[in-house]
Amino acid sequence: MLKPYFNTFFSRGIFFVLGFIAVSTSTGIANLYSQPAALRSQGTYWWYAAGAAMSAGHLLYVPAVAPHVKALAEAKDDDDFNGILDKWLKANWLRMVTVDLGAWLAFGIGALSTLRV
Repeated sequence: MLKPYFNTFFSRGIFFVLGFIAVSTSTGIANLYSQPAALRSQGTYWWYAAGAAMSAGHLLYVPAVAPHVKALAEAKDDDDFNGILDKWLKANWLRMVTVDLGAWLAFGIGALSTLRV
């Protein structure tokens, strides 16, 4: 039951994930290049830089996650699908609490600090 769900979820979700990574990284970099003086005057330049770097850093976890994705996609009926899924979830949890959460916090602090009056 989990294998068909995972295969459908992953094949559709990968485009959303890559899209969000591209948007967050590119808009962070665009802000750094288009408004460097304004960001520096607000003290938020490095928050945007950190957010862009951590957004791109999401891709650094691909080597840790890809083997689990492959194992889940190719699992046979007698394989421990739940055990493989647990490994995938652990790798994603580590990624989420490092680069993903870090990017959200950095961009959030940067945006709120830039917009303060």
